[in-house]
Amino acid sequence: MNLTFEQLVLAMEDIVDERDSEIVAGETIDDNLKYNFYYDQASRGCADHGYIGLYKGKSIRAIGKLIKTVVAEMIDGEVAYINERGVPATKDEIEKIKEAMMHAEADHGYNLKTVKHRYFIVDQFYEIDFRKTSKNPIQKSKFFNLTEMLKCKKLPETSQIAKELDGRTWEEFL
Repeated sequence: MNLTFEQLVLAMEDIVDERDSEIVAGETIDDNLKYNFYYDQASRGCADHGYIGLYKGKSIRAIGKLIKTVVAEMIDGEVAYINERGVPATKDEIEKIKEAMMHAEADHGYNLKTVKHRYFIVDQFYEIDFRKTSKNPIQKSKFFNLTEMLKCKKLPETSQIAKELDGRTWEEFL
């Protein structure tokens, strides 16, 4: 019998505790917080958005305002990159990308070097616990309209958005 990944997740969610870090996704969240960026394979594309939330264990654990995106890979030991959105990447940001490439391979077995990845660079991640309390974990990207959720015309500073969401649940905004 062949199972899709989604079928496997659905079959296991009743027997695996959501706090079981060996089965729950999100093992690079500490790296994302350290470098102030999130990365994903460039081939997956992306939708236009203003903020990034880091999801782990049925909760958004951090939020940051997106300031730029960079698509990068390593060629001959150096980072080759394209500034995709926002102001050009700084030398320091490219060094962080290079460090993440080395670290991801050594500690997580991820190939960020020869597989192009998109780096979503934020001003700063603010740690929160914005929990999804309904039964199933998310299966793909989730988009929130923060102006509607927070009932404002202009969004406040990211730190204030984090305070507004921290300790609340997704279901409060349905």
